[in-house]
Amino acid sequence: MNTKKNGILCILICLLLICNIMGGCAPETKAAVSNETPALPAVSYFVNLKEESIDKESMMNTVQELTSEKYKGRLPGTEGNTLATQYLAERFKALGLESPERLDGYLQHYTQPTIVLEEKPVLQIVDGNGKVLDDFDYPENFVMRRLSSKTEEIDIQVPLYHVEEYPELGSKSKNTEGKAVLVPWKFYGLFGKHNWPDDIAKRCGAELAVSEFDLSANSMGYRHLKVTPRIGSWLNNMEYSPFIHVDSDTFAQLKDASKAGHKLRFRCKSKLDYGTKVANVVGLIPGSDPVLRESFIIIGAHFDQQGDNMDGTYNPGALDNASGVAALLEIARVIRESPAAPKQSILFIAFNGEESGLNGSNYYVKNALYPLYKSVMINLDMVGAASGIPLSIAMYASSSTTARSRSLRADMTVYADKLGIAYNTIYESGSDHTSFAYYDIPAVCLVNMDFENGYHSPYDTIEAVNGDKLKEAVSLTLCYIDQHAY
Repeated sequence: MNTKKNGILCILICLLLICNIMGGCAPETKAAVSNETPALPAVSYFVNLKEESIDKESMMNTVQELTSEKYKGRLPGTEGNTLATQYLAERFKALGLESPERLDGYLQHYTQPTIVLEEKPVLQIVDGNGKVLDDFDYPENFVMRRLSSKTEEIDIQVPLYHVEEYPELGSKSKNTEGKAVLVPWKFYGLFGKHNWPDDIAKRCGAELAVSEFDLSANSMGYRHLKVTPRIGSWLNNMEYSPFIHVDSDTFAQLKDASKAGHKLRFRCKSKLDYGTKVANVVGLIPGSDPVLRESFIIIGAHFDQQGDNMDGTYNPGALDNASGVAALLEIARVIRESPAAPKQSILFIAFNGEESGLNGSNYYVKNALYPLYKSVMINLDMVGAASGIPLSIAMYASSSTTARSRSLRADMTVYADKLGIAYNTIYESGSDHTSFAYYDIPAVCLVNMDFENGYHSPYDTIEAVNGDKLKEAVSLTLCYIDQHAY
């Protein structure tokens, strides 16, 4: 071994070690201590369609249009509903959708029952001489859940009776017969569904039932009394009696009036038509593949709402459901303007009569223009809530339909995850997807379950809708179409 060379080698090794140690003690740069995660290249889950082409401003303009006074709440049986139908047919044509051969300019005509107010309803406390002691505002203080089968014009003055015990509502007695029974909030939910309550007045021999609705304590989240078309399963019954909801302050005044021996006056003039002529609006983007074009992705959204309150206000229905219609139109535009045509057919249906019992969608599934057994259905109802409530991917809960829709909903959740969209999964039967699921057609509903910001009231204005949130529902639907129709 050469000792001299070994010594020189040792010196060189020592110098290298010293340099490494000094380098390791050098001051760290800003980049070296940054906690930021390096940005990853943007990944698009769209192959044939362009997510970035979604136009939020255009959608909000559609919401603005449909909620304008021109359409007065779009209630079936009114001029506003007819004008909204025509507007949507014109939009379908402008987008280049095909009108199905059997239809007259996109319109699938049908008839349904409607009840339309002809004047502002009246609810008052009066004394024995008929003098008005308190006058309540419609729809701020009271709304009708159901009117009367006896006449389209009701004007009654009857004594008040506050129900203390629930059994009193089960049978006729001298306390309840011929009176207006006051049903406190503690009994709410014990007399049928919120939308279709039992006929309490008929059951206990009263002239009408007045139920308290607590806007501060209800689990549904309603902050305003809910205006409805006043139509339900009872419409074809031989007899049914008025049912009214009032806010808690109004109920307290009515309770005091009952103790003082005063009466309740209720007046309402309306028009009932069992055969109102209305229409769905249907447009098609035909598939390019000769085989796949015979199967369909159906995109649906209802456009009707609660109409005019006859007090200078109307129910604009921005979130419910001008938002869904705006999303439907934007989906159609993006597909039509894409260079690539879908191989599978895409059918767009703006449904009428949803609020009064899913009338338009029920009519469609019974009179389908294309094979339903080769279809899936995506329903857009109350999408884009400004409140920030996450999107729900809902399906109808039934032992016969859940299995058929589970795969569709699973696909939607996968795409929502990929797109970074917050969501939850629920069961929901209160919208048009139910009509399809009932006939075992895979169907889901995209919905923001926001009942606080004016739902079914004059307060459901464009402020309840957010363009960025509305884009989420459009992106998710387009992603499904991009993955399955091309």
